[in-house]
Amino acid sequence: MAGILLEGSKLSGAITTGIVSSSDPQFMLIITTSSFILMIFLTYRRLPISLSQVAVGAAIGAAIAEGIQVNWIFTSIIASS
Repeated sequence: MAGILLEGSKLSGAITTGIVSSSDPQFMLIITTSSFILMIFLTYRRLPISLSQVAVGAAIGAAIAEGIQVNWIFTSIIASS
């Protein structure tokens, strides 16, 4: 919880301005909902993964599904880190 409260705005900014260039509230709701569902599934399966990894993957998947341009250079920088 502390990580979300203290650093959540940085993740949100990286998704909305770095990975995709959309700050549409409906798009953000799709990312949040799909991240929540994936985290429940992965926690149930006892697979350790961070919320930031799930959110980045959800943003890429939602952008591809919605036809929104993905900044692959920025995404590859995030993936390499």
